[in-house]
Amino acid sequence: MAYRYGDRKQKMLFPQSIDEYVPSDAPVRAYDVFVDALDLEALGIGVAPGKVGCPRYDPTVMLKLLLYGYSYVDELEKVDQQGIKVIVPSMKQAAGKTPGPFDKSHFDYDKETDSYTCPSGKTLTCRRTETDRGRNAYRPDTGVCPACTHFGQCTKSRSGRKVTRMLNEELRQKFEHQYEQPDSQDIYRLRKEKVELPFGHIKHNLKAGGFLLRGLPGVRAEMAILSSCFNIARMIKLMGVSGLMAKLIG
Repeated sequence: MAYRYGDRKQKMLFPQSIDEYVPSDAPVRAYDVFVDALDLEALGIGVAPGKVGCPRYDPTVMLKLLLYGYSYVDELEKVDQQGIKVIVPSMKQAAGKTPGPFDKSHFDYDKETDSYTCPSGKTLTCRRTETDRGRNAYRPDTGVCPACTHFGQCTKSRSGRKVTRMLNEELRQKFEHQYEQPDSQDIYRLRKEKVELPFGHIKHNLKAGGFLLRGLPGVRAEMAILSSCFNIARMIKLMGVSGLMAKLIG
């Protein structure tokens, strides 16, 4: 099935052509020139005219993928190994909540014995390694927690309070410390100007709450288009329609 094209030069009675409906300084003209200047094949954007669209991915799935690349310690470790300072908050830091009296942060870890001491002075030893989650699980001896005066607040499990520790916990703590440094906070604040503005525009103004195409190539193509929309709108604001078109046409 062939593509259908609009002919803006099509003759009409008033005005003489559809093109005359659009003012010379209308933003749409800058978009028109910008897209015409793109090499879509070089950008990896291919469209099959006879292919129907596919349902979008569940937003929760896309969020999981985003969080994996954004805060998964193993991925951040690769960045750290390149000598690049990682400035990313942990989920606890991002939440910004004040830890409760029985939060894990109040449990003291002893590296020599590989054990935790709870706020009441009881010892939690390593019971098993959860390989699939990359962490160790710690619990006190049987009957310790139910006999504690804080039972019901610290935990309601009769098996006792469970505390987990990532196998690369020291690296995670290093990233948390780096994030809290004053110079890191100065850099992280820039995300509001450099990162949140484009994503806010794409999600709120362009109504792009999820990807419509399947597969990484399709997502890349959609993101390239959405990013181009933001960039054009930004350039129009800074340069004006005429100025942008002059730059693009050369």
